[in-house]
Amino acid sequence: MLKAVIFDMDGTLVDTEPVYFLAAGDVFEELGFTLTPEEYAQFTGTSLASMWSFLRQKFQITLDLDLMIDETKKGYLKKIREEKGLLPMPGVVPLIQSLKEKGLPLAVGTSTNRDLMQVTLDLFGLSQYFPVKVSADDVGRGKPSPDIFLRAAELAGVTPQDCLVFEDSFHGSLAAKRAEMKCVGYTQNGKNPQDLLHVDMKITDYSGVTFEQLTGLFR
Repeated sequence: MLKAVIFDMDGTLVDTEPVYFLAAGDVFEELGFTLTPEEYAQFTGTSLASMWSFLRQKFQITLDLDLMIDETKKGYLKKIREEKGLLPMPGVVPLIQSLKEKGLPLAVGTSTNRDLMQVTLDLFGLSQYFPVKVSADDVGRGKPSPDIFLRAAELAGVTPQDCLVFEDSFHGSLAAKRAEMKCVGYTQNGKNPQDLLHVDMKITDYSGVTFEQLTGLFR
């Protein structure tokens, strides 16, 4: 039975993945290498710590891991505050409002760091809708491990099997299924290159999503 809804943030609530790519790209350039958007896409849905741990080993980088994470975070915060015209994903706010009216607890479960999560939600006017917010800093393991979503369910006071997750990434959808939750994959009107093979339902946009469709996933 549907008792709570958890939203991923980057790429699901807001189109911030390109901003992360630009911020990380600046650090890549300083370190003497580049990644194509397709190469970078393998890290979508994972934490900065996970990404930099992999790249540090691959490119034999000697700089401190925390330093590279901090530089990426600083770049993201600078760029996201400079971006003009960025809005929540089309149709997602009306959907959130309708779910709230149904009395469902709402949560954010994101692989990003807590400070970046809070700044992003505040900038997009979304923080007010989510009494439960779980970031990569709040758990031992990020996606595709289920820890973030399991913690969100715990804080919302519901069992994982009664939770529905909205996700845009392969790693995130896998985390949702490992948490034994239902998962809706958001394809961003077909622009999302991620493999969403683990989801229970795919949507191209939020405008056509009905409460009956979502509850039907639990029958």
